[in-house]
Amino acid sequence: MAGSYADGVGWVAQFPEVCMYAILWHALFWVCYFAAPVLFVSVASLNEKKGEHGYWAASMTSTIHAILIFFLAVVALYQDTSLVTSDDFFVSTPLSLLTCRIFTGYTLADLCVSLYFNARWGGWIPNVCHHVCTFIAWYGMGAGSYAQGCSLLLIMCEITTPFVNQRWFFDKSGMKGGKVFVINGVLMLVFWFIFRIVGYFSVGFRIYAQRQGLITIPTVEMILFLFCYVAGAGLMVLWFQKIVAGALKTVRGAKARTA
Repeated sequence: MAGSYADGVGWVAQFPEVCMYAILWHALFWVCYFAAPVLFVSVASLNEKKGEHGYWAASMTSTIHAILIFFLAVVALYQDTSLVTSDDFFVSTPLSLLTCRIFTGYTLADLCVSLYFNARWGGWIPNVCHHVCTFIAWYGMGAGSYAQGCSLLLIMCEITTPFVNQRWFFDKSGMKGGKVFVINGVLMLVFWFIFRIVGYFSVGFRIYAQRQGLITIPTVEMILFLFCYVAGAGLMVLWFQKIVAGALKTVRGAKARTA
């Protein structure tokens, strides 16, 4: 029997759980903030006016989150493949909903940190827009218990985050240009293409296949869901272009040094 929007817990009832996860992720940010100078000597040379110490801590937190949330998404999909094979828009499992809400809580926590540092972090406006769209979309999916297969597939895109963060760590540690830096860059490019280009846009086909359920949710929520997906797609392409441009710059630099 197909589910319905009424089976969800609702936006209000879900709020305490999401807030709890947001608080936990924010607490981890502060643990990373105070632990970073002890664990990494490079932190001492960071530019505090640009909020780089905070960015380092946020990057540590997002790496931990990415690994955990990717694992949960994979396990949830492994436990119930109907999440991605069924055309029922409302198929969900306890683990898929837990993963969705943990992810939503992290997004809220990281959004608050991003807003605090704002212009001190480069590219903060696209990042905030991405976080706002992500929070709205996943909060709705968790509250209405819908599109859980799409939620998990998109959450798997987080596997690219450790490579993006590691590139910044290498840069600030004076390791930019080395072989390990190049290898990390190649992996970042490949994983971004697989998960955030091919994978992200493939989810559009699942949304279309589940369109009969999609049109049963409140109109405003449906519009927000579709808008956030399209806006996210635009940001994925924008950031992929920057990654490709960076890769080409590295290749040209390597050729110039060997010429």
